[in-house]
Amino acid sequence: MRDMGRTSPKDALERLSWHLNYHQNETVSLNQISEATGLSWATVHKYAQVIENVQKIAPQISLEESGLSVGHQSKIMAEAFKDPSSALAMYLLLHAEIEGGATFPIDKSEHQQVLEEFSDTLEKLEGLGWVESTDDEISLTQLGVQIVGPLRSEIKNTSRDPSSSQIQVYKQGSSVVAVNREPKSQSRDTENKKAERYEPPASSKTKAKWQSNAGEFTSSEYTLYS
Repeated sequence: MRDMGRTSPKDALERLSWHLNYHQNETVSLNQISEATGLSWATVHKYAQVIENVQKIAPQISLEESGLSVGHQSKIMAEAFKDPSSALAMYLLLHAEIEGGATFPIDKSEHQQVLEEFSDTLEKLEGLGWVESTDDEISLTQLGVQIVGPLRSEIKNTSRDPSSSQIQVYKQGSSVVAVNREPKSQSRDTENKKAERYEPPASSKTKAKWQSNAGEFTSSEYTLYS
């Protein structure tokens, strides 16, 4: 009897991936895969999720002697990068969580290349009150986390395409409001889902930044997914 409890993660992923190539355009039960590969049902389930999620977010890569060669992005990430604001905010969220929490500051010097690439976008995010920045550090505000968190969750959610919903940000009176809207093609129950509204901290600094940068936007609504 095959030992089903001592397979390394690398071997389990490779074994599962090789096997699944012989079942194109089929739906195969996890029990059947478990029996065929010698992996436990739980192992098959766990690494199938890993493969599915990695396929959604990982770019094409190749390990070479000089380092890791990175090719084109996955389809879903290329869609997300169409809006630089969501791309930068997700980057900040990822690295803040590595440091210890969603609003933890990250060292600018360690992320200089990305921050320089998104320098114009960073200024807009500060104006919206999503980001706070000092000379040495940068962090997402609670507002920024509230907005970008659902975007990242939609990308990770294996049953949903993140381009199927929109988060729109606009100025209403003295507040900056973000509204999560579903497309009209969805069901009535989904369309009627209560919009989520977020307001930035009521500081004159945040409002002044919005007013000073408002002219940079082509309309009163800033759509993260168009």
